[in-house]
Amino acid sequence: MSGAVAALAPAGHAQATSVTKVITIPDGVLFTVDGQNYQHSMAALWPAGSPHQLSAQTPQFNPTFTTRYMFKGWVTAQGSIAGNPISIYASPYITQYQGVFNTQYMVSVRFQTCGQPGSCAGNGDITVPNIGVVSSDRDVWVNSGSAVALTAVAHAGYAFAGWQAGPNQVIQGAVDYLTLAGPMTVYPVFVPSRAITVASTSNFQVLVDHAAITPPWTFQWGWDSVHTLDVVSPQGDAFGRTWVFDSWSDGGAVQHAYTVAEAPDAATVTATFVLGAGVSIVTSPGNLNLIIDGRAANQPYNFWWRPGDTHQLQAPPQQTDAQGRIWAFTGWSNGVAANTQNFVVPAAGLFLVANYAQIGHLTVYSTLGSGSVKVDGAACAIPCDVQRPLGTKVSVSAPASIPLSNFMRADFSGWTGSAPNGAGDWAGALTGGAQAIWANYRTMNLLVAQTNPAGSASWTILPASPDGYYDSQSSVNVSVSANPGYRFLHWSGDLSGSTPSGTVAMNQPRLVTAILGPKPYVPATGMVNAAGATPNPALACGSVVAVYGAGLAGGVAIGPNSPLAQTLGGVTARIGDRLAPLFFVSPGLINLQLPSGLDPGPYTLTVSAQGLPDVSENFTVARNAPGLFTFPAGDQTLAMVLHADGTLITPDSPALLGELLTLYATGLGPTDPARPEGLAIPDTPAFNAVDPVAVLVGDATFPAAAAFAAPGRVGVDTVQFRLGNGSPSGTSAALRIQINQQVSNTVPLPIK
Repeated sequence: MSGAVAALAPAGHAQATSVTKVITIPDGVLFTVDGQNYQHSMAALWPAGSPHQLSAQTPQFNPTFTTRYMFKGWVTAQGSIAGNPISIYASPYITQYQGVFNTQYMVSVRFQTCGQPGSCAGNGDITVPNIGVVSSDRDVWVNSGSAVALTAVAHAGYAFAGWQAGPNQVIQGAVDYLTLAGPMTVYPVFVPSRAITVASTSNFQVLVDHAAITPPWTFQWGWDSVHTLDVVSPQGDAFGRTWVFDSWSDGGAVQHAYTVAEAPDAATVTATFVLGAGVSIVTSPGNLNLIIDGRAANQPYNFWWRPGDTHQLQAPPQQTDAQGRIWAFTGWSNGVAANTQNFVVPAAGLFLVANYAQIGHLTVYSTLGSGSVKVDGAACAIPCDVQRPLGTKVSVSAPASIPLSNFMRADFSGWTGSAPNGAGDWAGALTGGAQAIWANYRTMNLLVAQTNPAGSASWTILPASPDGYYDSQSSVNVSVSANPGYRFLHWSGDLSGSTPSGTVAMNQPRLVTAILGPKPYVPATGMVNAAGATPNPALACGSVVAVYGAGLAGGVAIGPNSPLAQTLGGVTARIGDRLAPLFFVSPGLINLQLPSGLDPGPYTLTVSAQGLPDVSENFTVARNAPGLFTFPAGDQTLAMVLHADGTLITPDSPALLGELLTLYATGLGPTDPARPEGLAIPDTPAFNAVDPVAVLVGDATFPAAAAFAAPGRVGVDTVQFRLGNGSPSGTSAALRIQINQQVSNTVPLPIK
């Protein structure tokens, strides 16, 4: 190629310049351009066609002389150029020259046997590919990145003990695989060896370092090296007999570590075998599990054991087979009752059976997934596992109801699963197969039906429930009927609308509230004498009247004593176009004075309350309609009658014969002068009753000494009389008054 480069030199007329670059691979290696040394890339601006010389020194070394660079040649984009040095001509067509070197690393083999590293002779040979055998400390050069396998072979009287571990090495026995990423040192280890012969009875197989051999076999093992000895047991001989391991001559276990002692003489270690005893162990029924010598053994349980040895046999007290059946241990066929026995191997061997009996098995579940049931009266958590001998009769009961929250519960609905099924307690005998039953529950949700205000309506709920709980799959029809004094407005809660009926799906707890508003109401007998119920329902002008009902007022209001108000708490009471004077108003009761001047006959009272519809009640006016006022005295109600000294007559202070008594009443009829309407009676003059009044005590009748409107009061009358002859004594006599054949209510009067 040098001739080809020279041919590129141009003719002698003027030429352009050319930029030429020179580099090395790898960088940092020394090279020369036109006699000048460079260690990294150089670039020059040369006239085209000018001559130049390139050269590279080889070999070159790093400062520690553990890496060397061997020159391979020059390379351009057009190809390689042979020779070193080379002559070139500057050309715009060749802009770069590469000096290519091969990198090699030093591999130092050190035997470390003479105490002078680098000058030791080894006790073995190391084979290095492409180089040969190394028997003493030596340095060899290996190309960078290559993989090299070094193989160690010990000299006579020595054993290879391994390679000293290091980076970029993979050691497999006597071979050390190197990956050259830099200079490295390897250390093969050779130690004195000893001839160890491994032998056995009748040359039965043994395992040496986990490899099977047929003894006798002699090994050259290094001093202090450790090897694993094991046996193959049992083994058969040519006569059909079976032999089992007995012992090693060095006293080691069946498998043990053997350490080579530091001694020059040979040694032998022997495995001794003896005739074995066959032991077969089965379970009844078959295919159940056993534990032999503390380990779960694999079926079949057939062993060749050394006669006289002791082995631990363990049958689990209870186990489940592949079909889910439960079996309980009952004893061994050699008479041992315990499930675990220390078994001494007889010379003749043995066939041994672990006997099991099947257990009845019942599992109780609940559709709730948790909770408990009672099995024969004893509590058992769900899932409840019942195990008893086959045929045992079992009774299982489930709770009738289980609270789930304050508003939910689960009610037992019956059993499903293994027969028998149905409600009530489950009762049955345990069979051979696995039995399972489920206690079924249905979710019950509470329906709360309430009125606002409380007691303002009556309910109709279909279907009815004794405690308000309903199956979560059911629907319930509800309706309300407003009680007197109320009217239905709308629903709230889990119902809506203004129709007083609806249907509720009970898939969750429900609250239904009927909202009612007031509606004034007075029953047919709701307008009566304020003193008490009288035989004649008619009312007298000027008397105090009680109007009973509901929704009559928005609240409670008490009027002034005198004059009485005609409007009280937004309430008025009209008779025709006349307003009745009012003492007191409340939603359930109005006390008023019946206006004077009404002729006997029928009338209508109309009560008007602010924001409420009017309510009316018919009544009859009579000239006289007496009623006696009463007061409570312990567990009885007595006539309000005063002694002459103004104190009340009570059982402890009874009336006396001949004593002037004063009773209080209303409805005596017209007075003279006529009593004022809604005003308290003045002290003078006396407003005497126009019609005569008779006082009836028991069977005796006494004329009134005086009968007049009570001063300072509105609508209240006073009757004075004396208890004369014929009056009962020592008792509570029936007291009543009579005017023009109209009789008052009857109340007790204590008499001494």
